[in-house]
Amino acid sequence: MKKAVFLTCGKYPDISDSDRLTVPYLTSLGISVTAVPWTRRGVDWGQYDAVVMRSGWDYYRHYGRFLEFLGDLESAGTALWNPPGLMRWNSHKSYKLDLAGRGIAVTPMVLWQRGRTDVTQDINRLPSDRVVVKPAVGLSAFGVSRHDKSDVTGIGKAVRRIHRQSDAVVESYLPDVETAGESSFVFIGGEFTHHVRKIPKAGDFRAQPYLGSREFPEEADPDYIRQARTIIRSLPVTLYARVDGIVTGGRLLLVELELIEPHLFFDLYPDSAGKFAGALAGLIKSG
Repeated sequence: MKKAVFLTCGKYPDISDSDRLTVPYLTSLGISVTAVPWTRRGVDWGQYDAVVMRSGWDYYRHYGRFLEFLGDLESAGTALWNPPGLMRWNSHKSYKLDLAGRGIAVTPMVLWQRGRTDVTQDINRLPSDRVVVKPAVGLSAFGVSRHDKSDVTGIGKAVRRIHRQSDAVVESYLPDVETAGESSFVFIGGEFTHHVRKIPKAGDFRAQPYLGSREFPEEADPDYIRQARTIIRSLPVTLYARVDGIVTGGRLLLVELELIEPHLFFDLYPDSAGKFAGALAGLIKSG
């Protein structure tokens, strides 16, 4: 029996309800799976044939330790998925500037690094009347706020709060999110498997269920799948990936590329849990 471990977090140490749907499939493929918080000390990660980051939802709160953790497993040659270098790159939202440099359509953004006193001119060039301010290291809607682009004082205060912990990102606000919502394209083993639409509650722009958004399965437009696939094909090998985007003007703009701990919506698409198990089994077999 091969051994896999799903990395979780201290507050939610067990396998999530959605990820639990993969367990019977993994068992049928000869793979046992357990859950261990990634922050636990003294674990022999080398005992596992695959270490899979799944619900490590607190990594941004312990960012320095998280980077050390990735480095330790990388140095030890541990079979970590997704690969540690890829998660390290994805953990800071400057990755979107990297993708934009490769020709990927991303939400227009300005990176306001700690130590930079003023990027107002760069913000003024963003093609929108409103902007969203968010931490460069963070997840969900943590630290996210919306402002009129002319509200220099409000933007500055939001950025200074974020700078206590992280660099900040100021990006164009896309009003289409209020009506069309945000689209999540899930890829398992590099292949598109399913799509979920997320609609914020009335008057909001944040597409998280705990803030009142709705999530539902939906057949995706083939052209938008193609655009999302272009992003995935620009990456090294992945076990899982989620492309979150907003369609505006007939084009999918990347909002977030989730390669660390995304919810993969196995609860909405139970068959995809089997595809995940098959992809992981293939990676274990290939060594």
